[in-house]
Amino acid sequence: MKRLLRSCVLVPLIAAPLVGCGLIFGGTTQAVQVESTPSGAQIRTQPATRTYTTPASIELKRKNVYTLIATREGYSSAEYELDRNIRGKALAFDIITGLLWIAVDAATGAWYELEPREVSMTLQRMDETVRGPDQIRIDIGVSPDGRTLEVRSSEPGVTTRLVPGHP
Repeated sequence: MKRLLRSCVLVPLIAAPLVGCGLIFGGTTQAVQVESTPSGAQIRTQPATRTYTTPASIELKRKNVYTLIATREGYSSAEYELDRNIRGKALAFDIITGLLWIAVDAATGAWYELEPREVSMTLQRMDETVRGPDQIRIDIGVSPDGRTLEVRSSEPGVTTRLVPGHP
């Protein structure tokens, strides 16, 4: 029984210096809410984590500075850089309670906060005045006698041309 009681007292005393206040009260990750107009955009992060689809809650490590990149077909991409600031309360508690905790929170990034916690990104529709497919297949051929060059397209409305060869 004495061993159990001693363990219950010693384990927290030994472990306490290994965990900083920022780590205890906030952890090493933080959720950031991301929305886009239009919704359904793909969100990537730099440094890379994984790809999300808006609206999304993205769990990011506090120790990194992130750029969010939103893409959607038919729209230009948009970028947003998150700020990383030291959480004043976590730093104050670390200073009051011991310097070892400062090292733990600094190493894990637990004393940082990513801002803002909610991001709204607007993607601009690409030029609608340009109509037609993104790609057009064009075949170029030469007649068997080598006198005529033939240009054909897979799209209707694109003219097929025969270009006479030079003797």
